[in-house]
Order: sequence, then C-alpha cells, then structure tokens
Amino acid sequence: MEQTRSPAVYAVSYDLLNPQKDYRRFFDTLRAFHPAVKATASTYLITTDRLAGEVLDALLRWVDRDDRLVVVGPLAVWACYNTGEEVIRWMRDHIAP
Repeated sequence: MEQTRSPAVYAVSYDLLNPQKDYRRFFDTLRAFHPAVKATASTYLITTDRLAGEVLDALLRWVDRDDRLVVVGPLAVWACYNTGEEVIRWMRDHIAP
C-alpha cells in the first residue's frame, strides 16, 4: 500500500546574489508550489506534499553556487508583523492558528 503525504506549509527564504542572472525559472518553480504567497522581500510561504529537502532540490537547479536558500517546515504556528493583509489571510487559511 502506497503512503501519501498530507500537504504542509514551508517557508522558503533566499538570497539571490547575481544581478546579471535571470532567476525567472527559480520563481516559476517556487510559485508552482501552490498555494504560495510572498511573505517578505525574500521569503515565500508555500504549500506542498513534498519534504523540505525535495523542495530545496527542485529550486537548486535554478540558482548559482553563491546564492543562499533555506527551506523550513512544516510550519504549525506563526506570528508576523507588518506583512500586509494578504499574507495574514493566507497564513490563517493555510496554517493552523
């Protein structure tokens, strides 16, 4: 019997350091984890049934060696400040209060 994973929320934080690089594929891949929301200038919250390492692997192909990526989760609790109503609503909808 095959076991399925329940969708979970992860935070993906990044520092993309090469101003000449076209990171479009990185962001397309990141937003493909749906639903997703851009929480801060360099952090997305995503929902997926993948593990954190699998999310990282999916994004690594689109970054340079000096870029930085962090995938944290699954997230169960949250708090925020000055993120805007869209982010707060997204977290209320997708992460247990």
